[in-house]
Order: sequence, then C-alpha cells, then structure tokens
Amino acid sequence: VQIPDDDNVFFCSNERILWYYKNKYKTSFKPENRFHTFFTVNQILLVRDEGVGLKFLQNGKLVSVMSRLDFSNIKVRAILNTGPNKFTIVTQENGLFAMPYIDSTRSFGSPERIFSAADDWLINNGAYSATKINANLYVFGSNEDGIILTDAHLNIVKRIITGRGLFDNGINRIYKDLSGNIWLSLITGLTH
Repeated sequence: VQIPDDDNVFFCSNERILWYYKNKYKTSFKPENRFHTFFTVNQILLVRDEGVGLKFLQNGKLVSVMSRLDFSNIKVRAILNTGPNKFTIVTQENGLFAMPYIDSTRSFGSPERIFSAADDWLINNGAYSATKINANLYVFGSNEDGIILTDAHLNIVKRIITGRGLFDNGINRIYKDLSGNIWLSLITGLTH
C-alpha cells in the first residue's frame, strides 16, 4: 500500500495497481510486464515495471521516466528524497543514482550515477532497502550484511551487524515511524 497524501491510496501488486481517491475507486493500472517495486516520494507514486523501466504517475497515467538509463533490468530497492527536487535511487547491484525532479514540467531529469564512500558496501552486499532518518543521516539495509548509517555525503558513519545489535543480517525493509524510531523488517523477525 502506498499513501502519498490524505486523498490518494494505491494498492499495489505485481499484476495491478488499484487507485482510490477520497475513499472511492478511481482506476487501475496494469504493467506492461510485471510490477516489481513501488515508492511514494514527495507525494509522487513511482513504480518499476520489470523489463520495461521506471514509471511515475502524471496526470492520471503511468509515464516512463525518460532517460538513457531506464532501470528495466536494474533492481530498484528504494527511492529517497535527498534534497529540494532531488531523489536518490537505491539499486541492489549498481549503487546509487541521483534523479532530479523538474517542478515546472512535473517530470524527471535523467538519473546520473553517484559515486560514494558507501559504494563497495552497497554493491557487494546487495542494498535492499533504505530510508532517510533526517537531513544528515540515512540508513541502508542489505540482504546479507546488516545496515549502515551514512551522513548526507554518503560517508559510512556506522555499521550494525549480527552480534553488534542485530539478530539477523538480512534486512527486508526499513521503516521510520511517526516518533522517528527506525524499524527493521528482518528475514527472521522485526526489531527497532
């Protein structure tokens, strides 16, 4: 379920997205191939259609993010709001990409690869999830090496693994609750 604002709710599956507006069914979307992942950032719904690419909701339609890099075969695991009109795409095997949002046209610019001190960890350990804690701190989870915390410049501040605060190194999802607590959905349970 993706809830970008008080009026819109999107129920998402691999085969269909159902859109409810003000508690009433509005429409549905089918993938060209298979929906893989779903994100809501700055009240914008973004989805990855496997084998097709990254799309976003614009004027009631799913529109492809037009760029030379379409993410059709790159697994997108998170999309973070990292600044005014700037999103960071977290991929499982290819690192991070900066993608600008252009307010005037309500569209996205071409994603560019971000090279950082966290690259080796993100790529070698299969980045699987991420969230922004605050303007200066991000947390990234992997499916085999716990989590790392980075500063806004993507320098690793701390690494937390089994035996050092986690009972499982496989991180499925990272959530920040309304009180600012970080919750980790692990392969074998839940922790915060």
